[in-house]
Amino acid sequence: LAIAGIIVSVFVAIFYAIITAIIIAAIVSSNSITLQTYNNTDVGYSVKYPQDWEISQQNVDGAKSVVFKDSYKETGKVYGQEEVVYIAAPPNGYSSDVLTAIADSLKKDNPNTNVVYQSRDTKNGLQTETLIVTYDGQNGKIKAKHTIILNKDNSVYTITTQTPEQNWDKYQDSFDEIHNSFQP
Repeated sequence: LAIAGIIVSVFVAIFYAIITAIIIAAIVSSNSITLQTYNNTDVGYSVKYPQDWEISQQNVDGAKSVVFKDSYKETGKVYGQEEVVYIAAPPNGYSSDVLTAIADSLKKDNPNTNVVYQSRDTKNGLQTETLIVTYDGQNGKIKAKHTIILNKDNSVYTITTQTPEQNWDKYQDSFDEIHNSFQP
């Protein structure tokens, strides 16, 4: 009887170990997003973006942008979005610190913006400013990460990734990889 109890206990322990491994694998795979590289030869950069996201280009007031988004079926709702904007250097330079000016305008663009994180750094010899913010969107809170890069020729790139706040955990690691993959 004691031997049978030991054998049953071993089988139950192995069963729980297998179930735990399956659950962990399911959680890890549900949060991973396959990224591919987008090359923009027009203004000269490459960046990763989630596979199967829609791509569109926009030009507004001299700024050239590419938007990648994950639309939910055909409801018009967006689950995740990435946007890269290129702003050419002005002929007479900037009258003030352009990174701070752009960061301040991003904070004011949306109602009830709350800055969760802000940092200024130098990466690959270029000045950068990074912000993580939340703000009120049309259908609830949105969480966004912005990276602003000042090039040596005084042109500026902004990389923005955003999603409804409840989806942030799903996209956060991929969003970090997207920002880190950007190459001017």
